[in-house]
Amino acid sequence: MLFSAIRAKGGFNNNPTVSQFEAAYKSIIVHSEIKSSSSANCMALDDTTILTVSSSNIKVKDTQSELLDLLCVAGTDDLENDNLVSVYQHSNFINDVVACIAGFVVRKIKKKTILCDTCAVEIEVGSSESKLLDRKNRGGLIKPSHDVLQIFQTSNPEAYRTLVHYLRNEEAEFHTFQLKEDKPMRIVIRNLHLSTSTEMIKNELEHRLYEVRQVTQVISKIPLPLFFVDLEPTDHSKEIFKLESILHTKIKIEEPHKPKIISQCQNCQAYGHTKAYCGYSPRCVRCGDDHSSSACPNSRQDPMRCAFCTGALYSPPHHNISNATFTDYFNTIKNNFIIGGDYNAKHNAWGCRTNNPRGIVLYNFVNANNFNVLAPPGPTYWPSSPAKNPDILDIFETKIPSNLHCLTKNILELNSDHSSVILNVSATVFARVEPPRLFSPLTDRLEFQNIINQRIDLKIKLKSNYDIDEAVNNLTMLIQSATWEATKPNKTHDSKNNYPIVSDQIRCLIVEKRRARAKYQVTRLPSQKTAYNKLANLLKKVLAKYKSFIMNPPAKSSLSPSHIKNTKNNLTIHPIKIVKSNDNTNNWQTVPIRSPSTPTSPNPIIQKTNSFSSKNRFSALATNEISYEISNEVEMLSQEISNVQPKIPPIYIKDDIDFFDFCKKIKPFTDPDGFNTKSSSSGLKLMTYSINAYRQIIKFLEINNMNFHTYQTNEEKAFRVVIRHLHHTTPTDYIKEELHSLGFITRSITNCLQYKTKNPLPLFFVDLEPSPSNHNIYKVDSICYTKIKIEAPHPKKNPVQRLRCQNYGHTRTYCHHTPRCVKRCDIHLSFECQKDSNTPATCALCSGDHPASYKGCPKFKLLQKGRSSIKTNRPTET
Repeated sequence: MLFSAIRAKGGFNNNPTVSQFEAAYKSIIVHSEIKSSSSANCMALDDTTILTVSSSNIKVKDTQSELLDLLCVAGTDDLENDNLVSVYQHSNFINDVVACIAGFVVRKIKKKTILCDTCAVEIEVGSSESKLLDRKNRGGLIKPSHDVLQIFQTSNPEAYRTLVHYLRNEEAEFHTFQLKEDKPMRIVIRNLHLSTSTEMIKNELEHRLYEVRQVTQVISKIPLPLFFVDLEPTDHSKEIFKLESILHTKIKIEEPHKPKIISQCQNCQAYGHTKAYCGYSPRCVRCGDDHSSSACPNSRQDPMRCAFCTGALYSPPHHNISNATFTDYFNTIKNNFIIGGDYNAKHNAWGCRTNNPRGIVLYNFVNANNFNVLAPPGPTYWPSSPAKNPDILDIFETKIPSNLHCLTKNILELNSDHSSVILNVSATVFARVEPPRLFSPLTDRLEFQNIINQRIDLKIKLKSNYDIDEAVNNLTMLIQSATWEATKPNKTHDSKNNYPIVSDQIRCLIVEKRRARAKYQVTRLPSQKTAYNKLANLLKKVLAKYKSFIMNPPAKSSLSPSHIKNTKNNLTIHPIKIVKSNDNTNNWQTVPIRSPSTPTSPNPIIQKTNSFSSKNRFSALATNEISYEISNEVEMLSQEISNVQPKIPPIYIKDDIDFFDFCKKIKPFTDPDGFNTKSSSSGLKLMTYSINAYRQIIKFLEINNMNFHTYQTNEEKAFRVVIRHLHHTTPTDYIKEELHSLGFITRSITNCLQYKTKNPLPLFFVDLEPSPSNHNIYKVDSICYTKIKIEAPHPKKNPVQRLRCQNYGHTRTYCHHTPRCVKRCDIHLSFECQKDSNTPATCALCSGDHPASYKGCPKFKLLQKGRSSIKTNRPTET
């Protein structure tokens, strides 16, 4: 059985080596017991378990079976069954491992911490009950005392707290961590107003039966709309993520982000633990001396010194430096350090060519004190004598936490015979950068060689530096061009061949769903999300029906010749599009989609339909039932979307307000629908649920002269179109009369001017009053004795700038902020400016020496960069 188990551990190897046998035997001892497999060629004579040693807790039961443990059986014949109690206890293996770890700790503290001989004797004993130590000891392992083992086997939280309290009273050097049951559940609440007090938040959460331990506002030079909340670790606390609003504010609750850097103790400045559980001597963060940072006598103008590293070191090559010299120097340095410099010590351990006496001394010293040597990957010493070889002389000697990652690099800038070295220290693993490669797996090496042989020119002159540089550049370009030509492009499948075999109407729904998703990702409006969800659900239903019809087509006998003929005649399916009309009823319509070649304003006399024959090979089996079902689904969707309430525009308030008092004042205007808010570092966003409450709050803010801005409601927005090819001298009143005779009520008509020259253009902006029939204006092709083209205006590429306060994002009509001059940054409107035009301009946004409308302003570039990073797919009006 033993041979069978070892053979299985070694991959069923019949002839394992000594090392393989030892590894398999250790694996069997630690992780499992010896058992025979069902397909083995040997059988067990009884049910005796062998080598039952594991790292899990063993529940001792009253049983008559004999337990054989090879690690703990020495000196034990039988187990007294009368003393066995049905309780959980640590296994013998765990006790042995803990004793081994305790002995290692005793070795460390005897060497560096305990200076008293009596104390050193008390923590070590000559004999131990650990059979693992007795078996593995060859004269170098330390056996801890019984008191030390009791400390390491502490599993009771009360005993842990008592021990920590004792160590603090004795002023011992130690650090520990918080117990898991004592850790609070920390969450982050976003979008609460800055003026919201922590007591109000705590009372509100306690009113909702949450046990709050602490509420803290995040401050980064200025208060932020972020609050840390520490809850008691209960089951009910986990349900707090379901909260969406408190204190009339729409909030977002999330877990705190994990810190990207290692936590640093503010007491001893070491990494890996916090000040609350640190028992080490204090170190100053500025000067590195043995006192707390708050008690530092130095001023902030004095040069700082790190508590870890002591800078650079230089060791002259012709001095005799022994192990005692290194010991005396490093004894002056406490805790962690990074010391780099020219040690003039060579050893193969850090990549040198040879070993010298100083390198051997430094190597032995580093190993004896558990220090680390960090060396660059290449030589740092470049001798001028040809008899000497380049080698590594500049290294770093460190003693830092093991969770810090270091990376050294050479800088090949020869300012002297030594090149510089950079040491990067990070809390995360350094990303491996792949070196650039000339060839790829798709490169034909033979073709590359043939191209080089054909095009290379060896008859060149190399008489000057210019000739050499030109020859090198030509050779480099030749190699690169030959590589590109010899590399075959990756063969990808044609997108036309992979196009799904679906009908045009389903493709139209897919396009509309993607457009709705893109629009929601840009606006983040609930109404857009509702429209996107409805289109997504409709598409799922249609695809399910289409798939079931394709997988289970009707039998050929059930298709009559006339039925097949009618099906072939109906292969041309006009795609549809769901379009929202710009009227007060918020209706949705289904209109045909035109191809890109079709003009935006169709000809009302000659109707050109966008139709094509489907290449679907299953289209002969299709019936009109699917088209009818899809049309019915679309009509139902249109009715559902038409019932969606119009979105009330939000109100953005920039004033510093008392949030609680402000809510009391506007609450009578919003009853019974209520209101909601959302705070950010730039101000307060107020959202109402009725148009009457929105208008009353606007009046209230105007009366109190508060700085705010808002937007136009959907029911008041005009339907804007562009009329092309009309002569620029055509009177706007004449155009208005012509459109009125066609049934279109105009609000305003404006002639467009050229941007730079301000000359009139044959373009007119026409704003129509909201009406369900406004889309019919695209069918008009001539007015005022002119053949025209009517289309939707192009979307603006740049963000809208306010002409009142000079900020971006809204217009002057709905802006109630303090006016700012576009040229002089003064508090007045731009046309009221009385300063001379030769006075230097000052930007109202960045305080630069340019007007606020300058497109090179850093604020404008930042906004433009944010807009360009969002990939939008805007649907066009048809």
